[in-house]
Amino acid sequence: MAEVEPTDSGPKEPDPSKPPQVTWATFEEVRAVIDRHPQRIPWAIQMLDKASDIAHCYRVFGADADGDLQKLAKAFHLELLAVPTKEQKREVQYNLYYLKHIWRFLLQRYAFREAKDVGRVMRGLQEAWPARAWRWKDPLLPRLGVAVFAGFLVLASSSTLLDILWKASTSKRGWMWFELAQVAMVYALAVADVQKRISRRPWRQIFSRAGKITLRGLIYGLLGGALQGAVGPTICWPKTSPAMLALCSLMAVVLGFTLQLFWQEGSIGDPL
Repeated sequence: MAEVEPTDSGPKEPDPSKPPQVTWATFEEVRAVIDRHPQRIPWAIQMLDKASDIAHCYRVFGADADGDLQKLAKAFHLELLAVPTKEQKREVQYNLYYLKHIWRFLLQRYAFREAKDVGRVMRGLQEAWPARAWRWKDPLLPRLGVAVFAGFLVLASSSTLLDILWKASTSKRGWMWFELAQVAMVYALAVADVQKRISRRPWRQIFSRAGKITLRGLIYGLLGGALQGAVGPTICWPKTSPAMLALCSLMAVVLGFTLQLFWQEGSIGDPL
């Protein structure tokens, strides 16, 4: 009788090239140790795919996807040789590709602090200088700057809106209340967009990120108002009082947010 070879019925080692299989019951258990899991890199990649089970579980349970990606980005780091081998160069290229997608994902959700740590890992992989310099603009939200500029153009073409602002600027205290109302409107729009992007996260986090967006918008509005006051009279805009310039600047920010949020599907933080 032929002898039967013994079979190994013990647990198999997880395949590091494939993400771990999770269900709603095991998601939190796996996630708790994901930064030490042998399959953490494919887990991070699956988080970027909205159709994956892992991404679905993050949405259902309101888990901190941004914080997890911040930790998982470190798994993409490599100790490079003085003269990297061909295989190592390909691995660097692979890691940088997905780190760029993680960078974009985090900025779309206005996770600036987490994206900064991902950028640090990318620099450790000897990211090319042109690509690194191009990324420097992303946390400044260039889409918002373009939207505010468009807001100035819309404002310049609306005589009715300019008349309203002019009447408000002639009031001794009324223009200040008008400005506060404009800032509150911008902040409310920012809160609505952040809540749409990160959904079931603590309101403290939503309010904090909305404040960062609002601050960037106000800076763009301030720069636009300074430009309006400096070169406006020489082009087509009459010389105006500081109160009128302030009101115009904030109204351009309000219009910019409105144009971006209601006529564009993408996030303000989406890198160009």
